[in-house]
Amino acid sequence: MMKYTKTSILSLAVAILLGIAACGGGGGNGGLAGIGGTGIVAVGQITGFGSVFVNGVEYHLRPDSRLLVNGAQVGQDALRLGMVVSIDGSVDDSGRATINRLSYSAEIRGPVVNNPSSTVSPDGRTKTLNVMGMTVQVDALSTSFDHYSFDAMNQGDFVEVSGHIAGNGDLVATRIEKLDAQSGQEAILRGRIGRNGFVDQTHFRLQNVLVDFSNATFSPGTSLDGCLLEVRGSYDIPTQTFNATRIACADDGLPESAGEAELEGIVNNLTSVGFTLNGITVDTTSAVLEPRNLALANGMTVEVEGSLSGGTLKAAKVKGRSGEIEMKAHVASVAGDNIILEITGNNSLSVTTDPALTRMEDELSDAPLSIADIRSDDFLEIEAVVTNNGSPMAQVVKRRNPASQVVLQGPVDIAPKPALSGGILTLSVLGIPYTSSSSTLFQVDDKAVSVNDFFNQIDTMLKTSTAPVIVKIKDELFGTTAGDGVAEEMELKTGP
Repeated sequence: MMKYTKTSILSLAVAILLGIAACGGGGGNGGLAGIGGTGIVAVGQITGFGSVFVNGVEYHLRPDSRLLVNGAQVGQDALRLGMVVSIDGSVDDSGRATINRLSYSAEIRGPVVNNPSSTVSPDGRTKTLNVMGMTVQVDALSTSFDHYSFDAMNQGDFVEVSGHIAGNGDLVATRIEKLDAQSGQEAILRGRIGRNGFVDQTHFRLQNVLVDFSNATFSPGTSLDGCLLEVRGSYDIPTQTFNATRIACADDGLPESAGEAELEGIVNNLTSVGFTLNGITVDTTSAVLEPRNLALANGMTVEVEGSLSGGTLKAAKVKGRSGEIEMKAHVASVAGDNIILEITGNNSLSVTTDPALTRMEDELSDAPLSIADIRSDDFLEIEAVVTNNGSPMAQVVKRRNPASQVVLQGPVDIAPKPALSGGILTLSVLGIPYTSSSSTLFQVDDKAVSVNDFFNQIDTMLKTSTAPVIVKIKDELFGTTAGDGVAEEMELKTGP
């Protein structure tokens, strides 16, 4: 490490502002350069253990596997569900994948400066945190919580967040952990700054956070212009300033070229021929979509498989990872890898799980959760996607305390078609029939509408678009473990 004098810092900032400085290589945790077509690189969240499951692939540990968490070498017990990691791996002739190197770096670590309870979404599922000036989206179902919970997030909490950056700059959290604010841990911030990010010769903005770098130590080869930076230091709440003590070019987890690559992230800058994912250009001209009727949209979470060449990912397959299906219901039974949910008194729904794809968590205890631990009458919250055969595949399963409603969100069935007669709407979601009543609340994207407007919008969307029409239904339990098939609420989702 080298210490820059104030004069050299000012000179560096001026050089960057004039466009003289160029991005240096190295720094941080080191890159994956040199990985060729015989290996595999992956970026995605950890969904399970035994080995380590990322993007549906089981990666086995070897005695020489190197695991890094925030730059420190660790054992497997330091890894957590929901961490977005990068993997440099190898695949043998039998298809068995092993880890050469796995690295995790927090996207942000620092204090929450807003009141999260005032940001709850109308459906109660999401909250928005302001962490040192960066907007963090937290989802009660798809975010993994460590020493924390969705209902107990407070202003002043010191948190570490992993996730994906959306097109608007928000961090969509896959994992959030509450840390001891008195433990002396450094605040951390990662991101890229451009020429317009500099406020003056000693300050820049990174992920909307004001950074004072006048007293920072820079790793050799670090340039502030264009590199993925990792900034460490402390955050001063009164001045809303991140006081940097160390700055380095960080590891983005990807080489320029790789014969096999699997990336998870959020779709940005969508065009007819591709999009960007984690800052990487993705070419989808030859890609197969899963499911086949997947309607790509900005803001959607996807997994892309393909090959890297010159920093562009040539996609062979794009899989939808945004959970368009949501279920909250009691378990009727478990059959192999399938969970049978009680939806209404006469109808159940089978949800498939896969240890390589499904992240399971138990909110009732700190113990790991597996399919073998799930029992009849357990209350589960599940996020899933529709597979090509039309059945739901669980991405997240959380066991929690029972609620007073069954919730089912999914695509409206084309047959039987939705029908409106005498002010009563009938429709079917994932094969489960529902009717409305005179007291049913109808909403379109959280806005109340009449039953006629609700039906007309669904009817128009089914006739004019091949994309799934997503409806959320809430059905009161009334002292039972299943709904009665008469919806208390129906909500149409028109956005991604």
